[in-house]
Amino acid sequence: MYAEQMINLVLAWIAVVLAVYGVAYWRLPPLGRAPVPWLVALVVSGLCLWQGAIDYSDAISDGAYTGATLLIPIVPVKALFLGSLGYGATRYLIEAARKAEPDIVRRWGQAAALTVVFAFFGGSEILGTIDNHRARTAASDRLTPADVAVIAERVTSGTAGESELLAFLRNPLCPSELLPRFADGTQFQKTAVAQNPNLTSALAVKLAQDADPMVRLYVISNASLPVDSLIGLSNDTDASVRARTAWMKQLPEADLLRLAADPDDDVRNTVANQDRLSSAALKALLADPSPRVRATAERKASYRTLD
Repeated sequence: MYAEQMINLVLAWIAVVLAVYGVAYWRLPPLGRAPVPWLVALVVSGLCLWQGAIDYSDAISDGAYTGATLLIPIVPVKALFLGSLGYGATRYLIEAARKAEPDIVRRWGQAAALTVVFAFFGGSEILGTIDNHRARTAASDRLTPADVAVIAERVTSGTAGESELLAFLRNPLCPSELLPRFADGTQFQKTAVAQNPNLTSALAVKLAQDADPMVRLYVISNASLPVDSLIGLSNDTDASVRARTAWMKQLPEADLLRLAADPDDDVRNTVANQDRLSSAALKALLADPSPRVRATAERKASYRTLD
């Protein structure tokens, strides 16, 4: 059923593009109907539709249905836009080559401008397509040892794109020796390392002490983080970090109770959401000065029998 819908969607895109091009073709003067520019337009548009079909399929596979819906009108519009740029650049380059105009700017100016615009948008599309494909591959849990070696080589040599690098650092198949190298990298690189399930305890402890609260926030959910470090993060200066620790089942009850009296109401609200919170602590939060915390505590208390 899905394959049939996909085929119908691609055929609809092709029909839209060909209909627009058909109308444009017959409205142009004979000079504008030269075959080479139109061939470029069709090839460029075809590549855009092909990539759009891949993006749509990926969005459906990822459960990103809103994104997939948005792609339905965007893909043919992008195909027409880039195809038209390719047509215009090719047409004006051919016409410029045939002109006898001695003034170089007047002869080649329009053609050069369109070619630059086409190269920018077309190049960005191609590079984006390659980068997205590599990032999805790097995140796959079905990588072969040969695949891992190829990606690791690109990462090591610095030729991997940022999205591919981050996806690979999060992947449990990423060689463990690469993780320490990027544990001192950018914020995004450190948070990616913090999400790798094969993180060593020592490296998890290091990231838990990072100056960036976002890095500390991400490493909290890593199973490699020792309980002592988790307890330390429950005393963090950043309220969002303290709140995240409350979700962790490994956090001792005594520390969860301490967070129930935290000065930040976001932290107390998170604690009020915990099913393992004692009846006494939940009762205390029912009288919390924050209306939001009280509302959360009342909701949790409504389906619990308090001692």
